[in-house]
Amino acid sequence: MEDDCYGLCVTPEHFEQHLRVIRDRFNPMSLSDLGDSLHSGRLPDRSVCVTFDDGYSDNLLVAKPLLEAYGVPATVFVTSGRSGRDREFWWDELQGLFLSSGDLPETLELEINGERRTWNLGQSQADSGAPPWCLLDPEDLTNAPTARHRVLGEIYSLIRPMRDREQWAVLDQLQSWSGGRPMVRPVVRAMELEETVTLSSGGLIEVGGHTINHPFLGLLSEEEQRQEILEGKQDLERALGRRVRAFAFPFGHYNETTLGILEASEFEYACTCIPQEVRLDSPALLLPRRGVGDWDGDRLALELEYLVRPARTRLLERLHLA
Repeated sequence: MEDDCYGLCVTPEHFEQHLRVIRDRFNPMSLSDLGDSLHSGRLPDRSVCVTFDDGYSDNLLVAKPLLEAYGVPATVFVTSGRSGRDREFWWDELQGLFLSSGDLPETLELEINGERRTWNLGQSQADSGAPPWCLLDPEDLTNAPTARHRVLGEIYSLIRPMRDREQWAVLDQLQSWSGGRPMVRPVVRAMELEETVTLSSGGLIEVGGHTINHPFLGLLSEEEQRQEILEGKQDLERALGRRVRAFAFPFGHYNETTLGILEASEFEYACTCIPQEVRLDSPALLLPRRGVGDWDGDRLALELEYLVRPARTRLLERLHLA
């Protein structure tokens, strides 16, 4: 995306470089094979798994052809409730409102959780030529380049832990305030459930569960969590005609109740957002993952080489003793 304020996008050019590095210098394996390896107690050296969260259409249209060209397996965790909707993910709609819109009113008033809040945007413009900025980076959030960026970051933090209906109530207020209307931009369109069938055809790409609405699971009641997890799994299994074995926690958020539901739902492995390497003693339902930036192939190679070094060597490097 032009305004990747979440720091989660990788260009097709860089992604192809990543795949070349993984294929030529490491041992690409599927997440299901990783799970089986952990169960058997034998984890192949220099193994790398590729995963995507949420289920954007570019996973099918852009990533799948490249993955097949390089023979690298992947898992795509799909949020099933986006299928058939005429709105983007709430965070993409929020980004579009503030960073891709034209003129906006100088003052914003919102009712959030029964409290009236006011922000002053001044005459900040969307095309202000602001430098690259990531609201998920605490330092960037503190040093927002424009009022629009600052307000976007503050509202994102407020509504991220809300339930789905509460989030959309805020987005509806924002659309009314901005004078815009909901839309789905092709660059951030979520896959339809029917498209997951095409995505998984050929066997190289596995589809995993990612709930219905992408909530903070650990903030929900047990019944709400069960509905999000089980119905999301069932949506995918009906579309695919096969069992869904893998899961990823939205926002990496969970609690002990979440883990119990996953186990009872017969998920075999689940991915967190804990930025570590997978070890033989990693719990199958709490697999760590490292995020990847819009790096070139050389940068990815350096990052991966560091991860596959023996733990003692990495510790010595951190202590500047090696």
